[in-house]
Amino acid sequence: MGNGFTDSVSSSHLMFFIPGIIVMALSVKDHLKSVDVFSHLVASIINAGLGYVVAIAAKAVWLAYLNL
Repeated sequence: MGNGFTDSVSSSHLMFFIPGIIVMALSVKDHLKSVDVFSHLVASIINAGLGYVVAIAAKAVWLAYLNL
């Protein structure tokens, strides 16, 4: 599924997503003694990833529906 829309969305999303994770990981490194901060970080990464996967899946289903 390599249409231009998906490619541009993926690359622009990753361009902001990856540095965000790196910055969060670096900032949380100082606070690793606090389990709450670490678990919150993990939860937000998982939620962001799940949201992205759900959006991709919904778009794929919609495109498949349009092609019927």
